[in-house]
Amino acid sequence: MTTLDDKSMIEIKSLLTLLDDESAIVYEAVRARLLEIGKPGLPYLNPDLFTGQILMQQRAAEIVETIVSARFQDQLRSFVNKNPVIGDLEEGIILLARQRYPYADAMMIQERLTAMSRELRSRIDAQAPPLECVQTVSNYFGTELGFTGNTENYYDEQNHYISRVMESKLGSPILLSILYMIVGHKINLPIQGLGLPGRFIVRFDYPSTPVYIDPFDRGKILSRAECELLIANSGRMPLEEYFQPMTTLKIIERVFRNLILSCEQRGDPAKAELYSRYIDIVNAKVYIE
Repeated sequence: MTTLDDKSMIEIKSLLTLLDDESAIVYEAVRARLLEIGKPGLPYLNPDLFTGQILMQQRAAEIVETIVSARFQDQLRSFVNKNPVIGDLEEGIILLARQRYPYADAMMIQERLTAMSRELRSRIDAQAPPLECVQTVSNYFGTELGFTGNTENYYDEQNHYISRVMESKLGSPILLSILYMIVGHKINLPIQGLGLPGRFIVRFDYPSTPVYIDPFDRGKILSRAECELLIANSGRMPLEEYFQPMTTLKIIERVFRNLILSCEQRGDPAKAELYSRYIDIVNAKVYIE
């Protein structure tokens, strides 16, 4: 973040004392100035700094969300334009998490993912048969680390942010699959994401035979027939197109669509509309390709 000079810090601290002012005119002036200051003011607006001061927390959170949303749209456009189809899934999913949790430490998330990849590498025998390698991956994530689907609160938006998923060990099918993919890619595992209707899973594309895993079900290994049954249970026909790997941008789009469902479940149309605008930014590149 940009370092503020003493004069700017004094101004921000003075503005913060007026954050809960009863006068709407005063508050709007404070809000407008804080929005003008923008990114450099974010460390001072962290709602956690106003514990017990409900109105200040609410107003700080709204100002932070406005600043972050504007920044995120620019960051998302930049990400989309430099990653035409495949892209860097790790960068994209951390960027997505930080639009909701701007104080999440991106470097710390990356370091944890790298540490997980090293641990997984140490458990895999490069000479082992494909199914044995996949079983090792399944055991590592589902049994040893305990990552599983949040079946009790399926539509909770926390299920879609990697920083939260890594802490709670609970997530949506797509975020758990993304976790497998990011860690797997770091050690060159042939892992792809498949967007089946109603269930995102991963596939290991070994030359001899593909192997499927359902990260939402603690890394359960699936046969092709079981994948087709998942599709049938969603009311769709098991078309071959569902077994085509999804690009990074399409995966990011699907996460946003899941977040829209979460917003609809809790009655937040304004946030759903915001996510729709994010999807438009992603698709502006997807459809050009």
